Amino acid sequence: TTEAAEHVAGVMPGFDLEGYRAAILSVYQHLKLDSLDISGQDYRVRLRKVFVPQDVREALPLYELPKDVLRRLQSEGAIDSDMRLEEWDDLRRRYLDCPLLGIGKVLEDSKCGHVVVLGDAGSGKSSLAQNILLEWADRRGEPLPVLIELRAYSQDIGTPASFLEFLESGEGCMWHFSQRETDNWLRTHEALVIFEGLDEIFDAVRRHETTRAILRFATEYPQARIIVTSRTVGYNAQELRNAGFRHFTLQDFSGPQIDQFLRMWHD
Repeated sequence: TTEAAEHVAGVMPGFDLEGYRAAILSVYQHLKLDSLDISGQDYRVRLRKVFVPQDVREALPLYELPKDVLRRLQSEGAIDSDMRLEEWDDLRRRYLDCPLLGIGKVLEDSKCGHVVVLGDAGSGKSSLAQNILLEWADRRGEPLPVLIELRAYSQDIGTPASFLEFLESGEGCMWHFSQRETDNWLRTHEALVIFEGLDEIFDAVRRHETTRAILRFATEYPQARIIVTSRTVGYNAQELRNAGFRHFTLQDFSGPQIDQFLRMWHD
């Protein structure tokens, strides 16, 4: 049959949201602490029990660099040699003048549209994406969050031709949804599609192709909100910014946020 041809593995996936919820809890509910503790103890720490939403600035990141480093970068051509050090200080002040916003409020605001969340390695991008899924698993309803880990997508041995094909049969996908039913849902219901780790596609050509695929996806499914996450280093904002994506940079924890995290962790 046509359906059998569409899915070589045999059983066609459907659109089982209860099974999807169970898969989310199984994969993401507990923090992966193996890299922090090698004693063999079976520590079970739930992400939702220790997650503290971070603040963001609606701006591309600008790092504070020592003057001698700036001069060296200018001499090496890494930054505009015509940019005076005073101009760099002005850019930094303008960045810091951008108001701090809670990332939760940004993502809850449907008027915000498509967003890119930027941050350094270990800044909390993956935890943010996983917490969105876990929140949905707790409350159900809409919007339905769908997480596409772009490293798994780009490395999939089945070389999926589209994101929907990856969601249906990708080896690196935690749960399989029917392409046809996913397409219908995206056109008729609220959805939040998270493309995580654009920076984790190391090949520049493949990363550019994936960015274009995200833009096509946004055009084909205008009702779905899109979140893209990436490290700041090497990120090129132009294409997504030109398409109306708003950019937010994760900030380090404030003192009160550190205190809140420590209380939750030790509880």
